Amino acid sequence: MTRKKRIRKVGSEGTIQHFESFLSKDDVASLARKRTNRCKGLKAGTRYSDSTCEQQYQAKTKVDQRLGSKKLIPLVVEAPLYPKSATGKKVCSLNATQK
Repeated sequence: MTRKKRIRKVGSEGTIQHFESFLSKDDVASLARKRTNRCKGLKAGTRYSDSTCEQQYQAKTKVDQRLGSKKLIPLVVEAPLYPKSATGKKVCSLNATQK
């Protein structure tokens, strides 16, 4: 004799009845309270999706100081086209009329 597999489809056995339909209103209310008490904690993975937590994790990450600007550094130092004066001031030349 083979075992009859239980299925949820409506078939020859009639409609599916939920167990809450057999319970009283007080029992249904107590089950709802138990369900909320069991699920008080946060869902798994919410610490990564929360925006405030993301800011905390970003603040903790240490920036590598070796990684900086990607600006090219010249290997040969070229002399400037116009050398600066020793005092650092602009040298004004006088015209013939001003002398």
